[in-house]
Amino acid sequence: MLETYKEKDYSLNQLENQIQRLRKELIHVGMEKGFNNSTTLQISQQLDYFIFQYQQFKSSKFHYTINL
Repeated sequence: MLETYKEKDYSLNQLENQIQRLRKELIHVGMEKGFNNSTTLQISQQLDYFIFQYQQFKSSKFHYTINL
């Protein structure tokens, strides 16, 4: 279920996979526990972070890895 994110390099493909996984998890947990539940909110914050990182990555002129 919810995992702690340690420092890791992410490629664009890995970011896309993380975003898709977190979206599915957010919907599942939100429907099960409610959208104001602390776990749901934590997943939502993680999803926001990965979407932001993805957008930063895509808009950069250089391909690089993102360190968490």
